[in-house]
Amino acid sequence: MERIAMSQEERDDLDWLKRAKEGGISQREAARKMMVSDRWVRTLLKRMRKQGDAVVVHGLRGRPSNRKLPAKTRKQALAILEQPDWHDFGPTFAAQQLAKRHQIQVGKETLRGWMIGWSWGRFVERDATSFNMAVLWEYLDKNGRMVDVYTDRDSMFAVPPRPGESHDQQREADRLTQLGRALRELGIGSILALSPQAKGRVERSFRTAQDRLVKQLRLAKIATLPAANAFLENEYWPEWNECFARPVQDFPNQHRAVTETLDVAAILSHVEERVIANDYTFSCWTER
Repeated sequence: MERIAMSQEERDDLDWLKRAKEGGISQREAARKMMVSDRWVRTLLKRMRKQGDAVVVHGLRGRPSNRKLPAKTRKQALAILEQPDWHDFGPTFAAQQLAKRHQIQVGKETLRGWMIGWSWGRFVERDATSFNMAVLWEYLDKNGRMVDVYTDRDSMFAVPPRPGESHDQQREADRLTQLGRALRELGIGSILALSPQAKGRVERSFRTAQDRLVKQLRLAKIATLPAANAFLENEYWPEWNECFARPVQDFPNQHRAVTETLDVAAILSHVEERVIANDYTFSCWTER
């Protein structure tokens, strides 16, 4: 049997299709990730039954959909939206004015998908390292590598000093949590909040979400984690960004690509060092 070599983009498209097939995300969300139409996603899912994984190669390689806009168009549109005069435009009006003033033809839903990166989040089962790594991975897939992350001093992000240990001694010891190690290997800095004031903006955002988001979930009859995340992606974040998001003025996008030299799956896993004993064994503890 001939093996099919896939590009990274085709692998990514296949992953989104499989998630949509399994019900992990909606078909609309998969279409937004792949930058194609909802109808094209439905067509690919039907073809998948017969063609399997090869559907993304035979269906997309060498024959870009005319529904998929070139990266140059996306870059031009977002560059305009980052200008001060456009700071309060929602997707619908922005799409109209981009067409009128700059001859950039972009659908409002496509534009909404591009703008959604200004604010983003996920529901997870619990606030634990493995779930935070999964959220980080999804963010990297969407946006690339950020320069720094800004967090509180939770034990997931910072190793507390040992009794009697000074700040300089702690820095020299260079002990890292699993998330800290992963961020370092990804070339992402970590900024830890040192005061209540430093976390004030995030806390205020949480209070807003805890008020309006809880009510919206109740009205939408959301009862499962996948459905809640689909609601976030398709309804809550677009509305949130349209009301509150503001592009950073006079400061270009600092995200960097996740290059092939970075094994993200290996980096965002649990890693420990062990010393091999004289009898060529090593100790290992597992959670029960």
